[in-house]
Amino acid sequence: MTKRYAVLQKKLEELESSLALVFSLSPETTACHHLLSDDFHKRFLFLTNLLQAEIASHPSKPRHLAHIAHRLTQLESAFCDWDLHLTDSNHLDAVSTFSFTESCLDEDG
Repeated sequence: MTKRYAVLQKKLEELESSLALVFSLSPETTACHHLLSDDFHKRFLFLTNLLQAEIASHPSKPRHLAHIAHRLTQLESAFCDWDLHLTDSNHLDAVSTFSFTESCLDEDG
């Protein structure tokens, strides 16, 4: 693997490591998950752009780039599932809180 691919591979491994850490956190710990979500979306965009530049500069598409592209897609899919799950959970918590508050106001009222 050339040095250029090594940088891309290293960035992918850093992203994978960060995701593993975030996935291991409990939902209560990730209460500010929107900040994590924004950060990871930017990281995925950066890596996708870097990968596209590498592919454009090497039209023969070396096997390493195809492997990196596949792994990046897998990681992004796993992240989107995690993000959607937490977003849905936070939305349900907000709806439950609103319903509880509304019912308390009706009883007082």
